[in-house]
Amino acid sequence: DYAVTPADLRFNPMPDGSYHDVINFMATAFDEEGVLVASQISQVAADLKPETFRDIQLGGVRVHQEIDVPLKSVALRLGVEDVADSHIGTLEIPLPVKAPPDAPAVARRSMPPIERD
Repeated sequence: DYAVTPADLRFNPMPDGSYHDVINFMATAFDEEGVLVASQISQVAADLKPETFRDIQLGGVRVHQEIDVPLKSVALRLGVEDVADSHIGTLEIPLPVKAPPDAPAVARRSMPPIERD
């Protein structure tokens, strides 16, 4: 889950009062040699009503992507492309990501013993 600053996108006003843009969201994972080991690309064609456009101006464009990242991955790269003007931005995150120090510990549960027939 992440958000894109609305100032980095160009929504075109349409004659009906809506705002239009096409945005590509990319998530890719790489191993130690820089080889691509996983990728996910989502394209959104947005036709926003004026009230939705105002909400985005305040909170950004929020994105949820799911990608299976192999254990051997050392980096996750997120990319956003505004198709209207071909602007691209990326962010690289080293893996594994450590939990923040104040994050609650994950409870580990063991499976119950197998019952005999």
